[in-house]
Amino acid sequence: MPTTVRVEINRVALNRIAAQSAGRLVLTTTRKVLNRAKILTPVDTGTLRNSQTMVVRTIGRTITGRVETRIKYALAVHEGVHHPVIVVPKRKKALRFVINGRVVFARKVILPPRRGRPWLRRALVEVALPAGFVVV
Repeated sequence: MPTTVRVEINRVALNRIAAQSAGRLVLTTTRKVLNRAKILTPVDTGTLRNSQTMVVRTIGRTITGRVETRIKYALAVHEGVHHPVIVVPKRKKALRFVINGRVVFARKVILPPRRGRPWLRRALVEVALPAGFVVV
């Protein structure tokens, strides 16, 4: 005689368990990306490295993790500058800086284009791909 088994799935409970597991995975992966990004960040003074934070949000059934910085020059460091940048003084008649122990004055300085150093993208690829995420 065949035995019949009936299974009822509580969809509310199933969705809650899935959301908790997904939330933990996103939180853990975002934290790992932040830690790796801090290691890979180009350092001059340490301001850029120290400014990086992470945010994990749940909106409806979507859980997102984000690593960010509010430093204005972060995009230029990450993506590079594709044109020369002219620096002029804001309050004085000349710029003052030290080169090889000598004080130098200049009315303007032209900085050449620079290649980017995409540390955030590299951290994301190094951490998120092995965790099973798709990086676009």
